[in-house]
Amino acid sequence: MKKFLYVLSLAMFPILLTRAQAPEKQNFQKAIDSIKTVLDTATDDTNKVKLYCRLSEKYLQINPGEMLRYGKSGMELSDKLHWKLGVAWSHFCIAGGFSGKSEYDSAIEHYTIAHKMFKDLNQMQRAVSALATLGYQYIQQNRFPIAQQCELDALQEYDAMHDELGEATCYRYIGLIFFSQKDYVKAEDYFQRALKNYSNLNRKNEMAQVLSNLARCYMCQQKYMEALDNLNRARTISEQVGNTAALMNHLVNIGEVYKMKGDYATAIEYNQKTLQLATDYGNKKMKGTCLGNTGEIYLRMAKDTIHRPTEQFKQENLVKSIDLLSQAIAIEKEVKVWDAVIEYSEELTTAYKLKGDYKKAMELTDEYLIIRDTVFSAKNIAQVNAAEKKYLLDLKNKEIEIQQLELIKKKHATVFYSIALVLLAIVIIISLRNNNEQKKLNEKISELVNEQEKVIQKRTAELALSNKTLVELIQYAAHNLREPLTRITGAMSIKEDLSEEEFNDDIWPQMVKASTDLDKIIIDVINRADQTINSMQQ
Repeated sequence: MKKFLYVLSLAMFPILLTRAQAPEKQNFQKAIDSIKTVLDTATDDTNKVKLYCRLSEKYLQINPGEMLRYGKSGMELSDKLHWKLGVAWSHFCIAGGFSGKSEYDSAIEHYTIAHKMFKDLNQMQRAVSALATLGYQYIQQNRFPIAQQCELDALQEYDAMHDELGEATCYRYIGLIFFSQKDYVKAEDYFQRALKNYSNLNRKNEMAQVLSNLARCYMCQQKYMEALDNLNRARTISEQVGNTAALMNHLVNIGEVYKMKGDYATAIEYNQKTLQLATDYGNKKMKGTCLGNTGEIYLRMAKDTIHRPTEQFKQENLVKSIDLLSQAIAIEKEVKVWDAVIEYSEELTTAYKLKGDYKKAMELTDEYLIIRDTVFSAKNIAQVNAAEKKYLLDLKNKEIEIQQLELIKKKHATVFYSIALVLLAIVIIISLRNNNEQKKLNEKISELVNEQEKVIQKRTAELALSNKTLVELIQYAAHNLREPLTRITGAMSIKEDLSEEEFNDDIWPQMVKASTDLDKIIIDVINRADQTINSMQQ
């Protein structure tokens, strides 16, 4: 069915932050209990935040509500401790909980914050993970241009890091985008790339997800045996690792294959199994899908005049179909999956027509046509595309701002080094000036010695005194010039370890004062030198 182009057969995203393989089913509760035991005695510090986040991630595959709850606990403590990394991690966990509950707007909000914070903290591995998972949320909302941009940017980052696991995840998400656009050849190509990487890394949980994706490609090409083979392989793996989210997708897709083959009883059986899991797990979107699928099956059975020709059988199935499709529409409206709302409304309209309730059928037709024109009108699509272009432009502008800040930092560094070189040049000039004056003085002394033999001893004594004064002057200059220069070079040495804000607030004022002090000392040295030279020339 059309809506399955958007269900995408995707289990919950992988835990990219921890990058650890999902535990076997029998170890799931043991791992959770172990973390809870440590958490009960933990003090309110950063280690406790880590425990909250790790416990949140353990619930990823089995209970999004608990994942959300522990993510919020981590957020609360991180805020209290002013620990930015903990805040970012908690945003990531909270987003995962919302995604598991099909609340994609909230998930996007928290993934966006997590991505920015990780990037600002130079946690690039985590930042790219958040970006790739953010793209998945856009896929779920059928916002494919922005989703593809997120995945391509993430793929480029993973390639630079030589991260085979991250690359595989992006391959899979890009495959889902092509699948949603009915380009099954490209979709299968990207799924196969992902499967190869996951197989090389022995990532069984992710292998199951891609097998399910490949099965969807085969289903849309009516290759039912290949589809069932891949889905059963995926189902076995997900049951072994205890991944409820993935298992639901495999089961609902198996039911879809049997529906396509006309085996309605088996299809309903698989949908009912999936519905129970979705209800326990709290996944609204999957619950709506199961109800809608089952409603469509009963409608098909009611329309079947060959195998089940009796009027009673027809009416019984129409009643079931109307009830299930109505429930499905209510849920799909709640999670804002409008394409599913339109499809189920069309099916429900058909059910009312077959039942003879034409008034209700007309009301439904008017309603879903309004939704279709509102949600999928050319004007609305243009607005969505414009909003996504603005978002992408904002991202590029942010990158430009960062580059400009880096240039400003480099410019500041150049200015500081230039000041230091100028000050050093001044010291050298003063030294040369003193040397020239000393040379002139020596020549004058020699002339006086030649002309005034009688006063040589007196002049020699005066010269000794003058030399002593010059030595004292040089010692004074060396000692006093060194102190402010040391402050300047010391400030330069720690510049790279500080943020621009810290440097401007704390260090730059000290450098200005040191430069001012140095200027005063240089003027004082020059004045002293002039006074000494004048006294010696008298």
